[in-house]
Amino acid sequence: MVPANEVGGDFYDFFLIDDDHLGLVIADVSGKGIPAALFMMVSKNLIKNYAMMGLSPAEVLNRTNASLCENNSNRMFVTVWFGVLDLANGHIVAAIDQFVGDAPQFDDLTMLCVKYLPDKEETT
Repeated sequence: MVPANEVGGDFYDFFLIDDDHLGLVIADVSGKGIPAALFMMVSKNLIKNYAMMGLSPAEVLNRTNASLCENNSNRMFVTVWFGVLDLANGHIVAAIDQFVGDAPQFDDLTMLCVKYLPDKEETT
């Protein structure tokens, strides 16, 4: 592997929101270098903190966006996918499909693979 020339702002994260919900994040911050890395850390922490408050994914991202826009003189931004997996039943897909609707894809794709293995005793 060849290391990158500069620190970037791409990141992914996953964390337990509570006993039944897993937060999943994939994101890409604009720019490179230390400013992008710092913006990435702020973005990551805001998303996690708002999610831990029990907010919906839409509200987590709305509040994160509002916080990131404050005092953002460099006009940096982050492109984020945030989902919540219900560990009891494996449900966050219907909400994503509803959000996307018929919008065409216009950028590259990043994939996060999660293998959901429900408790076999609860599925019978």
